[in-house]
Amino acid sequence: KKVIPKLEKDINAKLESLAMASAEIKVDNKEAEELRKDGKDVINILFKANKGGTFQSIRKVASGGESSRLMLSLKPTVAHIMSMPTMIFDEIDTGISGDIAGKIGGILKNLASSHQIICITHSPQVASNADNHFFVYKEDTKDRTITHVKLLNAKEKVTEIAKMLSGNPPSTFALENAKDLLKVEHRK
Repeated sequence: KKVIPKLEKDINAKLESLAMASAEIKVDNKEAEELRKDGKDVINILFKANKGGTFQSIRKVASGGESSRLMLSLKPTVAHIMSMPTMIFDEIDTGISGDIAGKIGGILKNLASSHQIICITHSPQVASNADNHFFVYKEDTKDRTITHVKLLNAKEKVTEIAKMLSGNPPSTFALENAKDLLKVEHRK
């Protein structure tokens, strides 16, 4: 009960930094009538995205992009008190682009200084923040489909980010943009 106000404040501040200035979470903590195997506390995290909105269950009201930013605000806030040496973010950038995607990439890069981060992304802004890039692809054989994972070298990294920007094959402009994006993101 003592940490709930600080948790709410920290997460709400992170939401604001991710361009959700009017969004808020509220932790609803009630006691169950009977003791359960996990205690008596019944905790629900409620969310409102807009001013004047009402707090409701996250799964009922949060869009894909809002859910992504909520998770990115929540995980780093509690990571230092939980044993979470590895965090996996699967398309954390859903519904997000441009400047916000760049901010998400920066948050993930910062989080990677103390945790192993695995991030599946289709966003060049997020991908350009990674220390290592893996390309996942499938190959159909006569009898089955095989999934492959390949560690990319520096040149392949540029090419894959350029494909995210323009398609395959990437344009000359996309290749230059990818190189610039990698330089910009790694200066942060």
